[in-house]
Amino acid sequence: MRDPQAWGKALLRIALGIIFVVHGLRHYTHGAPGAARTITHMGFPSEFSATLAWYLIIVHVVGGALMVIGFWTRLAAFLQLPIMLAAVTLLHARQGFDQLEYPLLVLVGTLAVVLLGPGMLAIDKATAGGGRRRGA
Repeated sequence: MRDPQAWGKALLRIALGIIFVVHGLRHYTHGAPGAARTITHMGFPSEFSATLAWYLIIVHVVGGALMVIGFWTRLAAFLQLPIMLAAVTLLHARQGFDQLEYPLLVLVGTLAVVLLGPGMLAIDKATAGGGRRRGA
């Protein structure tokens, strides 16, 4: 454990990736139309709600899995940001702080992964040419 910061990054990345996969699978198993209704309720035009629902499902499941294994980590985390930002500002902020704190923490943690990189146990790190990359 020579680099505790890299292990901390990995722990954050993996935990968030699991959260995204589980959340995306839950939306998939409950059906995209339910997610589309929530998206419309948030204020998005109903014409785009089905597309946005599938974006949410695919990005959460595929992007979350990529975060877990640490492949295309920053991109996978970056694609989560619009979903989480919309959830925080358009859905949970209306419901009070009790409903806002968890999604806000996920949003900030995801932004941290975008900025900090994957940490240890990541395919990104293994394919970086063997040398230590700055910020990895």
